[in-house]
Amino acid sequence: MNTKSPNPPHVPTVLRSYFRMLPQKLITEMIIEKTSNKGLDITETEAAMVAELFVSKNEHNDVDAYYSGRIDVLVKMGLVDSRQAFLDEMESRARNFLELFPQQLETLQIKTANELLEFAECSWPQTSKEIVSERQRFRSDLYKTWSEPFEKFRMLREMCFDFGSDYVKGLRQRPPVERESLREVMVVAHSRACQIADEILYLMEGGYADGALALSRSLHELAVISMFISTHGEETARRFLAHRFVDLKRDERHYQDFLEQRGEQVGEWRDNPVFLKFQEVIGEFGIGFERDYGWADDVFEGDRRITFYDIEKNIFEDNETNNMRYFYRLANRSIHVRPVNLYSRAGIPVEKPLLLAGPSDIGFLDPGRWAAVSLAMVTVSLFSVGEPSADELLGETDFRFAVSFSVVMRCLENTIASFDATQESLDRSAAQEG
Repeated sequence: MNTKSPNPPHVPTVLRSYFRMLPQKLITEMIIEKTSNKGLDITETEAAMVAELFVSKNEHNDVDAYYSGRIDVLVKMGLVDSRQAFLDEMESRARNFLELFPQQLETLQIKTANELLEFAECSWPQTSKEIVSERQRFRSDLYKTWSEPFEKFRMLREMCFDFGSDYVKGLRQRPPVERESLREVMVVAHSRACQIADEILYLMEGGYADGALALSRSLHELAVISMFISTHGEETARRFLAHRFVDLKRDERHYQDFLEQRGEQVGEWRDNPVFLKFQEVIGEFGIGFERDYGWADDVFEGDRRITFYDIEKNIFEDNETNNMRYFYRLANRSIHVRPVNLYSRAGIPVEKPLLLAGPSDIGFLDPGRWAAVSLAMVTVSLFSVGEPSADELLGETDFRFAVSFSVVMRCLENTIASFDATQESLDRSAAQEG
């Protein structure tokens, strides 16, 4: 069993202790040197015990003075000529030490770091147990406050997942009807949306509003892209899938540059399979296809660079109340490092700015509501893929999914209302306490 002091070493503390013990260390060195010159054999431990008898310490364990009577013992032993000679030698040794101290500091630093790490490793099992226990208590208290909206969100997520999975099974039983790319995009997007929603809920239940808000932005982007592609149909979906070779080409090129910088041999770029596929899609869709969101060029007029904001406006232009641009910019603060973003955090009260380095029990209104809306948007986009054509009859399968759509919308309304009600209750409590 490895036993350690209950107090970990601390660098400033170690340095202070080092200098407090310096006079005693200098006497120890002197005694060892003087006795050795006289042919006497004394260990460092024995010399340190003798040296301790010569120093007078205060309440802080700092050396106040030397015991003059005991210095006389050194004089009688012939180790020093006089009391003054002793004091002069201590001053000289201290001066030499201070001149050499910068060279010794690195050794002291390494020693202290090793001691600190050794202590941390020894005490970590107990420390970790306490941290885990504290986090569990925090999550339990957090859940008591936010349990209703969290459970509403969980129910919405499960409904979207179950209905979506059932809907995909129904789609696979139908002929493609020239919508293969559209179906693939919507199905994969819905699967990814359900996963992100699960991650958001996990972060909220852990008290990480900033992380939940950042992922809500990702879910929003997925929802907007899904609605855009669902609205503009198969050709836009086909272009979207082909555009992945543009991204792969960029990644592959960066990776090759990385290998070259390390001095590793790479093959000819023109023979790279990713580059060949990239050339193929550029040849089909044109040089503008290489730009970010170049896959959406067929929807917009003119030869200009498309942005995500353009795609947002295209989807929400008929209903400005659904434009989530404000929340999108708000979520940027949880992702990008800018001066204002260091202080504006989802888990910090606006009226009481503080430093947040862990979980918080506030800030879940925006990520919760926003993520719920985005998840429903992706699910609705999936449902739109299998709409019967004008010459098809509305069968049992379509009726079942129409009901599923209604249930998802009701779950969304309940989730938003629950987040709003919980936040209003917290605001009232804060106002009363203030």
